[in-house]
Amino acid sequence: MNNKEKLIESAAIQMSQRGYANVSLDALIELTSISKSNLYYYYASKEELGLDVLKYWIEVYALLDKITILNPKLPPRKQMSTYFDRMIAFQKANQFCGNPCWLLTSEINTESVKTDYASYSATHTSNLQQFIAGGQKAGAISKKLDVVGTSHLILFALLGAEMSVRAEKSAIPLIKAAKLISHLLF
Repeated sequence: MNNKEKLIESAAIQMSQRGYANVSLDALIELTSISKSNLYYYYASKEELGLDVLKYWIEVYALLDKITILNPKLPPRKQMSTYFDRMIAFQKANQFCGNPCWLLTSEINTESVKTDYASYSATHTSNLQQFIAGGQKAGAISKKLDVVGTSHLILFALLGAEMSVRAEKSAIPLIKAAKLISHLLF
């Protein structure tokens, strides 16, 4: 891992757990043992680093979708249960941080961050739609469910659960959301 990757990963963890505003560049320098000049070689500002951290988390969530709800080797029910198992494990491993993409977007108010988050949200919604349509085709999910409306409902339920996970420092809201969504779909 090169210095830039090390910096992004450390910042991603710190910002997801403590919040963007509560992580200083000096603290990251100390944590990573990267020199100040090296940090400023990569980033002219904390905001630029924050944008790369957001992109890092978007890639993490995209990979989660790929290996779970978009995994053609798994039946739909297993795709969804694996998705939630991984989400719960992620939250436990990251001190119940909630959704780091949403958190960064709420703290860094720039057009590029808003654009990246909107793209992430649209991609995740599309992935959910693909999952639901595939489940309907396989006969595992009711064809009575509107694919677009159901994907938005799931997305909002997930985001609400992740926000509650952060507030409560517990996986229970995500576990409840998993049961509710599974009941809706299956």
